[in-house]
Amino acid sequence: MDEVESKAASLPQWCDTQGISNDLLSTLLPGPVTVLLPRLPEDPLCPLLNPGVAEIGIRVPDSPLVCRLSAALATVLREEGLITIDDLYFHPSMKDKGYASVTAIPLVLTSANPSGYQSTLSPDEFSCLWPELDLVLDGGRIGGEAGDDQLHRAASTVVDLSPTVRQSDTSAQSTRPYRILREGSALVQTEEILHQFGFSKSCPS
Repeated sequence: MDEVESKAASLPQWCDTQGISNDLLSTLLPGPVTVLLPRLPEDPLCPLLNPGVAEIGIRVPDSPLVCRLSAALATVLREEGLITIDDLYFHPSMKDKGYASVTAIPLVLTSANPSGYQSTLSPDEFSCLWPELDLVLDGGRIGGEAGDDQLHRAASTVVDLSPTVRQSDTSAQSTRPYRILREGSALVQTEEILHQFGFSKSCPS
């Protein structure tokens, strides 16, 4: 639980979570949920990442391979002197807020399948893309050999919490709006959690 809470607690270093409690984030994440939040005014993320887009989609995976890769990358870059704590872990404005340094680097990822094709569960299923890749990491078949393929092929549920962050009165429980941008595989449990924390679904505009 401490590890999960620490992952959720690191989100304010990368995006604006004003009005969103760590308890909510640590309940939603990790898992098959992508949370859309505004980028910070003093954005610590690479300016080449979706330039001109005001929000960023954040997901904390429950894949041990991805988590180890992110942590190992931070360690290697730091040990090789390619990054320092000041370079990566803090935007200058964040030091004054007392955020602890994180131990993993955020990774920018896309799905391992051609656009329009179903999600893949093993490297063999996207072998057509191998010639275009520098490296393929095999963490085993998603869901295991006896898993529910249909369930594991479903995309993550995408929930937009940026309306709550942007509204002026974040203290009013009844005015904490959210939007579902993609139903995905965790819609029911995601909405149940949001309602437990006093969020209300926004009507489509």
